[in-house]
Amino acid sequence: MRRLVRGALFRIVCVVCAAISLTACFKSEGVMPSSDAHLDAALSAFIKERGGPVALSSMTDFDWDHIGVVGEGTKAEEIESLFGERIIRDERYLGSASLFVFLKDGKVVRALMVAPDVFHPGDFGKLFTHGVMLRGGGGEGLVRFVEPS
Repeated sequence: MRRLVRGALFRIVCVVCAAISLTACFKSEGVMPSSDAHLDAALSAFIKERGGPVALSSMTDFDWDHIGVVGEGTKAEEIESLFGERIIRDERYLGSASLFVFLKDGKVVRALMVAPDVFHPGDFGKLFTHGVMLRGGGGEGLVRFVEPS
């Protein structure tokens, strides 16, 4: 009887250890890049209208206080340095879409791959406030992030 109890206890401990190990392997750290149909649609309409300036906050339906943008090829260390946490798993951001990273109180709340690739690379790698405006067109036809005066 004692041997049977010990064997059952051993199996339970093994199953629990295996479950903990698997959970640790697959646990996602922080926010992973995703897409947002609402933001993509709002940006597409903005670009089609060749408009601006318009507040980026009017195109989002979640709470944030800062945003930063990175483009294809940005090193993971640069992204982590800018936003305070690792967002991508590879050594570089390999997506062809721009990556919008939204923060609230210094923590990443969303990392969104934005389909319209029309953003000026001079704005990549910078943080902007919640009041940032998007201005379209210009000589280059690229969208710029403009902080209000």
